[in-house]
Amino acid sequence: MADDPATSGDPSILVGSAVYVGGYTGEDVQRRGVEAYRFDTDQADRLALTELAPVPLSTPSFLVAHPDRPLLYAVGETTPTTVSALRIAEDGSLELLNTVVSAGAGGCHLAVDETGQYVLVAHYTSGSVSTFGIAADGRLSEELDHHAFSGSGPHADRQDGPHAHQVVPHEGRVLVCDLGTDQVHQLRLDVEGHLRLAADPIALPAGSGPRHLVVSGDHLVVACELTARLWLARRVDHRWQELGSWPSTSATAAECFPSALRLQDGQVLVGNRGPDTVAVFDLDTEQGRLVEVAELSTGGRWPRDLWCSPSHLWVANQNSDAVVAFRRPRDPDTGYVLDFEIPTAAPAVVLVRDVAAAAG
Repeated sequence: MADDPATSGDPSILVGSAVYVGGYTGEDVQRRGVEAYRFDTDQADRLALTELAPVPLSTPSFLVAHPDRPLLYAVGETTPTTVSALRIAEDGSLELLNTVVSAGAGGCHLAVDETGQYVLVAHYTSGSVSTFGIAADGRLSEELDHHAFSGSGPHADRQDGPHAHQVVPHEGRVLVCDLGTDQVHQLRLDVEGHLRLAADPIALPAGSGPRHLVVSGDHLVVACELTARLWLARRVDHRWQELGSWPSTSATAAECFPSALRLQDGQVLVGNRGPDTVAVFDLDTEQGRLVEVAELSTGGRWPRDLWCSPSHLWVANQNSDAVVAFRRPRDPDTGYVLDFEIPTAAPAVVLVRDVAAAAG
């Protein structure tokens, strides 16, 4: 472990926060499901990390928190896909409410819609999206709708069919990164939880393999896994106009596979598997470009997911079995500083939640 969280930095920045970690389970992996950790101060006013009881689930490879309620949702990257609802207690611990099954295979991402009434799930293997209702007690309904895509791309081994990798509710639409067809689909979710086409898909360069996206104002950034580039577009008259693409890393590596993409304070952060770095870009909206301003080692191998909290950048290093926390720079002249790490088997997602706010 790097610096001990009980002695590093200002303890007030994490107090009352809980960290939730999901990942891959299996016979050769010691992961116990969704793990939970709470940060508090001890009697000496030092930062203390408390491990809470895990919730046993099969391969919970992505998590999402409800924006307004003390609820967490997990997708099991299994066949068929499972989706679980968990309640966040006042101490940050988790209680399993229920688990439902999706018609899709290989669910790898999920999101809560903008109304807070539905959960949407992206299925990598089956190339589809499913919807589930959120009941008054937080439990999930049975599947309400299942929308399958079609098509393929030029990479026969990775693009033999559609592969929905991420689902993002945005301004009344549902954007879906499809690694298999080099498109970002645009759907609409109606008041009954059914999905319909909202507009033509956003077409990316052939063979790019869109994995994750972020939207900042009128700009769209897509991490392309198969070309290791960040693709940028601007919204003009309700359509996305391509501005260009930039390498996701300046590091030297035989291969690079961008993973998670995050926005923080007008900057775009991307995890790079292979070089095992996080690259930080300024989004120059006036010139319509991305400018790399920093790139740091993740302190581990295969950064599968990132999370940006006010004080830290969190990295789930899947192949070195640890979640690593970097203290964010307080001014432009200082860089990210490795603060501490949490040993955990095969982490694929990390999520930080303010427990007091979540308990509401």
